[in-house]
Parts: sequence; structure tokens; C-alpha cells
Amino acid sequence: MPLRRLLEALKRLDSEVDLYLCGSYAKGDWLKDSDVDLIIVSKIFTGLEIGPRFALVKRLMEPGFSLDVTAYSPSEFERAKSRSTILEDMLSYALKITSE
Repeated sequence: MPLRRLLEALKRLDSEVDLYLCGSYAKGDWLKDSDVDLIIVSKIFTGLEIGPRFALVKRLMEPGFSLDVTAYSPSEFERAKSRSTILEDMLSYALKITSE
């Protein structure tokens, strides 16, 4: 599965990374042209702007996937969880991707 391989690549950079599948794939109502919505929480994003975060993830992902990535450092994620109703909603149905 491409997401497991992405997780494995991210774990080589940060063993404590968390990867969540959101959006239509998590809800089970995706369409042929649906993108893959991900939340990634990792210390590797600390100090990086949004563009370089996305570029890093895109390089690690297999070609052929349309990604919508929200990438947080751990401290940003904790702050956002307490402030964002959108993130709260996403996490209510998100699937945590694990390497097991």
C-alpha cells in the first residue's frame, strides 16, 4: 500500500511521525478522481514553511497520487487541535496509518 510505504519513508526521518488519512478515502466515499487527504505530524516540519513541507512529502510519495497534505510539527498540531473546528472534525473520522 502506497501510504504504508510513505509512512515507512517518513519514519526513517522521524520515528515518532503520525500519519492520518482523511477526506473521502477515510469516509469510504471516494471517487475515481479523488485526491488523498493526509495529516502528517512530524518534528521534521519544525521551522519549515508550507511549500518545503509539501515538497518533502511529495518526494517521498509514489508518483501518480494526487495529494492534499496538511503537515504539522508536533507543537503546531497540539495548538491546532485546540483551536480548529475543521481539524477537530477531520480527526473525528480520520484513520491513523500504522506500520504494523
